[in-house]
Amino acid sequence: MSNPEEAILSIDTLMHFGLKQQPFSAKAPDAFTYTDPALDMPVNAALNFLQSEEQIVALKGEHGIGKSTQIRKLISKSRGSMNACLFDANISSGLAAIEHQMRECWQMDAAPENLDEFISQVKERGIRPTLIIDNTQDLDIDVLEQILSLRRDQAGHGSVRFGLLLVGESTLEHTLSELEADFPELSHSHSLILRPLTKEQAAAYIDHRLRVAGMYVPNPFTPEDIDSVVTESNGLPASINHAANAILEAHGAEVSRKDQLNKPGWLHDNRVPITITIVAALALILIYLLLQGLFFSAPSQKERDRSTETIELPPPASESKEQTLPLPEITPEPELITPPPIAITPQPPEALPAAGAEIEAPESTPDVQSDAEPTTGIIEATEAQVEKKPDTVNSKQQSSARPPAPIPDLPSLKDSKWILGL
Repeated sequence: MSNPEEAILSIDTLMHFGLKQQPFSAKAPDAFTYTDPALDMPVNAALNFLQSEEQIVALKGEHGIGKSTQIRKLISKSRGSMNACLFDANISSGLAAIEHQMRECWQMDAAPENLDEFISQVKERGIRPTLIIDNTQDLDIDVLEQILSLRRDQAGHGSVRFGLLLVGESTLEHTLSELEADFPELSHSHSLILRPLTKEQAAAYIDHRLRVAGMYVPNPFTPEDIDSVVTESNGLPASINHAANAILEAHGAEVSRKDQLNKPGWLHDNRVPITITIVAALALILIYLLLQGLFFSAPSQKERDRSTETIELPPPASESKEQTLPLPEITPEPELITPPPIAITPQPPEALPAAGAEIEAPESTPDVQSDAEPTTGIIEATEAQVEKKPDTVNSKQQSSARPPAPIPDLPSLKDSKWILGL
């Protein structure tokens, strides 16, 4: 069986469900004790027997059924009517340890050393002392026999015997049956049995402990969860604590997983430090600007005027309003053709014509005429070459250029003859 002390929830689960403390701890305070009329019946009966009768009372139940819890409940109810002393027994416990616990519980000034006399003085206070031994099944049978003998000696002195409540597991019944031969009063003892919790009691038990622990959200346990808890724990409160703790931890892990999926991310988680960093950076920039304004003087009026002076740039060539003047027309000079030499035969001088007589022009000779024809052809070829020479100026300048100057007429051969005086 699992150890009930292992029923510890994680911090994330506690925070999600609003729990202020562990709801299913084995060492929970008395406020976590669940009360139910059916569960309280054995405790009330045991308290009634101890207060009204001198018989021994045995309270039995399985391990983890909550015997210690029921004892604390009984002691709480018996205050003012019964002086109870609780002793938790183990296999090494002896009568000396039990006597020491009794003197601690029932303290008095100048207490006698004899245990029988000490118990008698405690009874004289008016409240009946009652010894409650938990885990009696672990107590050695010889020690239990000594306690029964001490109780019987109290009755032999004519005084009321102290109350005795033996709490243990089902094996306690076998131990008491072995002592019945020596202590016949055991046959008249009251035996009470604690029963496991039902399904309804288990559900109420779980809800009660969750509310006491601080849960304010709806109970996450479903009917299927309750069935699982009861089946696993067999209705024993200690096992219910462990099973309920495991289911509640599973619910918390599922919620944490969904929260992790819906988590905005790193930027959302670190929005506060990021915001602080940005604000600090802006503050540093502002401080820098302020210090720069303090340590660096403002420009003078002359520098400000110079910085605001407008510089006019010349318009682009394409947008200029100035008109480009065309280049002057270059007229090629006609090539002078030197006529071939003419053979001149000297003639005798003729008589000068008389005054008033008509002078006839001399007729040109066929030889001279034949020689002059090639000269005219050369001049015409030169004029044709001049006319066909391509213009090197661009098209815009050709459209605005002046017409070429006419080629001057060269003197004909006849004129040259007159010039030469022929």
